[in-house]
Order: sequence, then C-alpha cells, then structure tokens
Amino acid sequence: MTLFKPRQRVCIINCTLGGRFLVEGRARIVRPLGDDRYLVRFPDGDLVERFVDPKAQADPYAYVRTLNSEAA
Repeated sequence: MTLFKPRQRVCIINCTLGGRFLVEGRARIVRPLGDDRYLVRFPDGDLVERFVDPKAQADPYAYVRTLNSEAA
C-alpha cells in the first residue's frame, strides 16, 4: 500500500552503522517502489531510494529519541 504520493514532502529517518537512528532530512517523494520504499529527492538534488516510516512523520525527532532509547 502506498501511503505517500509523488511530490509530497516527507521526513527521512536513517540508521548509522553503529545502530543509532537519526533524522537524515526532508525529501520529496519521486515515486513509490513498494513496501514503504520510495525514490526520493533531497533538496541538494540527490535522488536515492529510502524507507519512509509513516510513524516518523508527525514528530521525527521525538520518534528518533524513542527508537534510540529502546535500542540502548
């Protein structure tokens, strides 16, 4: 199921190699790829594939804090 539409702005959460979560930034959806994965474009022009977590959209920084505290 596609939750986000092309041109919609979303917040991207990413994970470091050490297992810490962070807010990578905001990007625009280019097209859905399936299973909550999307082709997105960051403001600097980078076009990349990313998982877009619907739960992170309301308050991404609070969501990252929760993920990191649960992982500790």
